Amino acid sequence: SVTTLPVEDDSVHLITAFETIQFWPDIEKSLAEVCRTVKSGGKFVIINRYPPVGSKWWEMATIKNLEEYKKMLSEAGFKMVNADLKYKEGWIVVEAIK
Repeated sequence: SVTTLPVEDDSVHLITAFETIQFWPDIEKSLAEVCRTVKSGGKFVIINRYPPVGSKWWEMATIKNLEEYKKMLSEAGFKMVNADLKYKEGWIVVEAIK
């Protein structure tokens, strides 16, 4: 489970999440766990559909907009959060750097 990764602290250069993060349990704990495992300067890359406001997917989404991605990743311990909403319409690409 992403809430208890069997990996040492500061031991991973890159973690990716492709269309999964909206289904993670206890999102705050999960993001903190990912940050725990990433080395200083390492990256966490998220590629996810960006749900249209008011859609059923928007209602189900744990993280609903760019500001929430930035806030939650920063609170988890990532120092820099970059995002691209232009990669492909309806998608978000987020790069969080520890």
